[in-house]
Amino acid sequence: MHVELEITLRCNVKCTACSRHCDIFDDPASDMTWDTYSMFRQQAIKRHDVGRVTVMGGEPTMHPELEEIISDLVLMKSNGWIGVVCMSTNGVIPLDFFVPKCVQVSVVPPAIKRHRCQLMAPCDTGQVQRTCQVPWGCGVAVNQYGCYPCGAGGAIARLLKLPPYKRTDLTHPDDFGDLSGLCKYCQASAVEPMMVSEHGNVTSKTFRQALEESKGAGDG
Repeated sequence: MHVELEITLRCNVKCTACSRHCDIFDDPASDMTWDTYSMFRQQAIKRHDVGRVTVMGGEPTMHPELEEIISDLVLMKSNGWIGVVCMSTNGVIPLDFFVPKCVQVSVVPPAIKRHRCQLMAPCDTGQVQRTCQVPWGCGVAVNQYGCYPCGAGGAIARLLKLPPYKRTDLTHPDDFGDLSGLCKYCQASAVEPMMVSEHGNVTSKTFRQALEESKGAGDG
């Protein structure tokens, strides 16, 4: 299994239609505490099946303990407890510490990102859907709030208050069960996704209602 370790859901760039809803919520409480990271660490070691761990966000360089987290993940890799350590950043904030060569750093500037219409639910539009492979290909998402089938799915589950898709322990994608009740709200599952470049930052009825009810609340 792969893991997207979302160490913060804060971001220094408010991309339109962010898949983690960083353009809607900006909550310092989303920073992963060391206690939460330690829990992930213990569970990953016990599982013996964690392959790639990607440190991301939000924007991971905004987390005050990024260097310590990266250093510990490198130690976990050297002990054979996890497979590969990666980090995904927008590159706006330069890294001010040495990153070991074994860490695969991906820099994706905001200007070249392509965004789906994250607040447009396929179940509202009648779009044809397919089985999404993100939980298996990219990995489950682990953040301060819990473990979710994927990062975009976690953001949707929190906004729409869908508790069946949240776990307190590190969970393999296969063990989340039927994801159709979550994926029907996500453009990643659409055969022909709606893109912001073509449709703008549009919002369907399900998300409009959720945003009105949330009134800016960004808890888990």
